[in-house]
Amino acid sequence: MTVRNMAVRCASGIAAIMLLTLQTDCASNTAGRVAAGPSRCIEERHVFETAVRPIIGWSISADAYWATVSEQSADPAAIARRIASDINADMALFVQLQSDYAGLRQCRTAHAESAFVEPDLALARQAITDGRARVAVRRAAADRVMAEAPPASRSAVAQALSAPPLPPLPYIATAAAVIHARPDPGSAVIADIRKGTRVTGPHDASPAGWTILTLNDGSFGFVESDALRPVTLNRSAQQAAEQARRTELNGGDPIVALAIAARRTLPERSAAFAALVEAATMPSVALGSGTPTSTAR
Repeated sequence: MTVRNMAVRCASGIAAIMLLTLQTDCASNTAGRVAAGPSRCIEERHVFETAVRPIIGWSISADAYWATVSEQSADPAAIARRIASDINADMALFVQLQSDYAGLRQCRTAHAESAFVEPDLALARQAITDGRARVAVRRAAADRVMAEAPPASRSAVAQALSAPPLPPLPYIATAAAVIHARPDPGSAVIADIRKGTRVTGPHDASPAGWTILTLNDGSFGFVESDALRPVTLNRSAQQAAEQARRTELNGGDPIVALAIAARRTLPERSAAFAALVEAATMPSVALGSGTPTSTAR
């Protein structure tokens, strides 16, 4: 072999090593991105990445957030409405995160893509961490509103928070049906229900033609409304539900509504997303094995 040929072969070998190193670095790039070979869940992963984008890296301090919501008015009721609007958006975001993660998880299971689960979990756990920080900031602002509210509102808040929470809405399945990750018949199926099954759902407004149900892991799914019938409560249960509703509404006091949203409903939505994510790490829980809750639960 000539010296010239040896030099060419050495140069080619060095170039190959450099290319392999570059490919390895790209494949191991952090931020929860998947680059471990071909996947059949690219669309589901993209949808979940899009959903977490507004929450990942959210780092507004409690003081900075308070300055933003109170800059236009010092009226506690007006500030309460502003914070409540942000909390409503947060709650919708957590429901979206649950739906999109459930769809991604179901796709991974259907295609046996276990190698991609850890990067998915890393991204979801980052969303959980940043989401909890967001919840804490909203809670701090709500507490500040309550501290500055009139005595009557503070008393109403204390009464509302000490009362039992509003019971879930009960339904019975009038036909066998599937529960989707999103209100879309083409979205992932995350559970199924048999005819006659009693299920429950939150009081959140459901998209037209769909009903939100609560699964055993605390997450949410969507079933076409035609497959369900609301269950009529007995008299005592109906009276208790009506009393809980009156206590929460309290004549439309925005400060009471904010207190319930910041201290009860928003943390519940955050916790439900965390429960769904962590359920995927438990050996005894098969991915996509969520089942709707029973009214007897």
